[in-house]
Amino acid sequence: MKDTNFTESDPYIRWKHADWIIPEVINSLLILATLWIIFSLIHFGIKHKKWSTNRMGNADKLSGGSVYTSTVVCAMTALVRFINSQFTFNIGIGVGYDRECEIVSDSSFAWYSLVSFAIYIFLWLRQRIFYSNNMLNVRFGIVLKLVSATSIVILFLAGLAAVLVNTIPVNYPSSRQGCIYKETEDIGPVAWIICVVVVIAAQFVLVGLFVYPLKQDFVQSVCICCPSVVHAANIVKSRACSVATILTTDENAGVNASKNMTTAKCRKCKKKSSKKVKTIMQRTVAFSIIMVATDIILLLITTYTISNEGHRRIPTILYDVNTFLNLIFVICSFLSFRQMLFSPLLNVKALSATTHISSDVACSS
Repeated sequence: MKDTNFTESDPYIRWKHADWIIPEVINSLLILATLWIIFSLIHFGIKHKKWSTNRMGNADKLSGGSVYTSTVVCAMTALVRFINSQFTFNIGIGVGYDRECEIVSDSSFAWYSLVSFAIYIFLWLRQRIFYSNNMLNVRFGIVLKLVSATSIVILFLAGLAAVLVNTIPVNYPSSRQGCIYKETEDIGPVAWIICVVVVIAAQFVLVGLFVYPLKQDFVQSVCICCPSVVHAANIVKSRACSVATILTTDENAGVNASKNMTTAKCRKCKKKSSKKVKTIMQRTVAFSIIMVATDIILLLITTYTISNEGHRRIPTILYDVNTFLNLIFVICSFLSFRQMLFSPLLNVKALSATTHISSDVACSS
């Protein structure tokens, strides 16, 4: 952006320019919002024992320990990215700060890549747990496992290559208006294009693994024992539902299952439709597609619409907004996203009652 009000020798007064004020305000709001999200997620996780070692099978739940932990990690890495952006906005204004510009610009891209990979890990973990859910009538065989593992490995390698392509060359010098981008011939644009194409292809494979089970039949009903559950012929006490016993269409099998639960003194059994699991899957697929689409759109905007000759504040804040939206999409893939976002503001007893009924904290989640 050309500044006609000052000469090259005049100082760049940041608070007099909208191209500094707007990114600064937006980024500050994103930092505050992400701090709240992290606090609320941790509060919700502690209250509902997401990391409790006594919660049997917690790691295998759709919102269990591993998946929920990856959500918190997404929020924390996003926060570091936003804080790093503050350095991008305020360092390198003037001549002679090339080294500082290179450091903050490289770290900014690296943290954005790390946040993106954290989101892919969340999707990958949830996808694998979907396939292991008893209500999903799909066998997670060797082929699907291989495709699943390959997709996340390719995403990691392609992301790492993209980081190297953008950070090894020294192409972020300082200027009067701040850090700018200066293309070098060390690594050509072909390498960058290859990295982008591979990342996008792996993203679609990952999303496809969510779509595939939706075409299959779900187990129509499940009988849930709560709060006592049967596991290995022993009664295991648990505050939350933990094990689901599938009732098949065979009447004898259903009767036998009911007898087994009766002898195990299950206090309460009730029918539960597989609609809940399918709903969670549909939400995850929808938000995954939106995340991939926004990533591609943002890449096109920053590559072909915004001039590379200007300072890095505008592209940086666009990537920050995209990162925050992706974090919100991750949280909204949970049925209990409202409680997760506003847990400290909700009554604990009311939240517990609501969670057992309507959220994905119960057996099928």
